[in-house]
Amino acid sequence: MHSSLKPRILIVDDEAGIRTLIAEILTHDGFEIQEAGSAEEAFQILDVFAPNLLITDYSLPDANGSALIEKAKSIFPNIKCLMITGWCELPNPLEGQTRADVIVTKPFCISMVETEALRLLADRLESPNPASSVAQETC
Repeated sequence: MHSSLKPRILIVDDEAGIRTLIAEILTHDGFEIQEAGSAEEAFQILDVFAPNLLITDYSLPDANGSALIEKAKSIFPNIKCLMITGWCELPNPLEGQTRADVIVTKPFCISMVETEALRLLADRLESPNPASSVAQETC
């Protein structure tokens, strides 16, 4: 199990530019970040890194984000999950089609992902951010 006091976030996206951008912003916010470019790489990191939040793209080269979320929640039942997708017709998470806590659709503003990460991990931060629970920001 990981011993850092900082909240830990695993970012999974096969687009390195998106991963890096999200990682840079969230590192600046005080989170400890690990990155993976595939579901397989993420599976290898999960047990060792023990993230508090998983941010994953829906469409990965070797699996989909929902399968990755299922695996993460089977290991860490309290993990928070944010899914990024270009598929606007993805079912609403409240209907039980995915176990993501938040779905953010592409194109997105990086501030939307940051706001939702801060909201999802507010209980782990020293000074919680009272961010909205809905990922509907206009950029």
